[in-house]
Amino acid sequence: MPHRRYAAVVTAAGASTRMGGAEKKEFLPIGGVPVLALAIRPFLSAGFDRIVVTLPAGRLADASTLLAPFLDAAALTLVEGGDTRQESVRRGLLALAADPPDLVLIHDGARPWLAPALLARVLESAERYGACVPVVEVAEAVKELDPGPAGGTADTAAGPNVSPLVLRHLPRRHLRFAQTPQGFAYPRIVAAHERARAEGLSFVDDAEVFDRFAGTVAWVTGDPANRKITFPDDLEEEP
Repeated sequence: MPHRRYAAVVTAAGASTRMGGAEKKEFLPIGGVPVLALAIRPFLSAGFDRIVVTLPAGRLADASTLLAPFLDAAALTLVEGGDTRQESVRRGLLALAADPPDLVLIHDGARPWLAPALLARVLESAERYGACVPVVEVAEAVKELDPGPAGGTADTAAGPNVSPLVLRHLPRRHLRFAQTPQGFAYPRIVAAHERARAEGLSFVDDAEVFDRFAGTVAWVTGDPANRKITFPDDLEEEP
């Protein structure tokens, strides 16, 4: 493991509403191993000895029991997340504040197919530039839509007097999909999240939080296999 001290925050505090069913997607098994355990394992294999896992309120004991047969619990700190992913990440970062690392990687607990090579690329870039996001190419045409009269997206179900219009056809050669883990200089991403909370602002991911309050973000080539589980069918598809 490189000489600088690293830590990870793995987010699993969401409600998994799009999955349906009674259980969180991160707790469901792939090949007999919980998705969350698979998402954490690459960090342990890379030598991370501090990994914070954010979880829904009241589920810390459940997660501990679930993960114990598959992981070395000594490296894990389980904390309750907030009402949003952004707040959950902030709480996870603060759990490292007493002994702050140099760099922190923030990863979705629903991404169980993180390759060691991608983890290493993000670490190297974050160490060099202070912030890094892995990205993959946009494979389909991207359209910007006209918002409906109430601020939502217009569609044909809205009624005969609403026209679903495309405003712009975006050039995908300059667009990418963002993945995790996203890597950051720890003091700067903590300060950025605290600013976002103080100003009551919401962002799509941690790279945007950093970009708004702490500085520019570098990118590295991501991995199409590093998919995020969102729907039930995703559990049945190997990358």
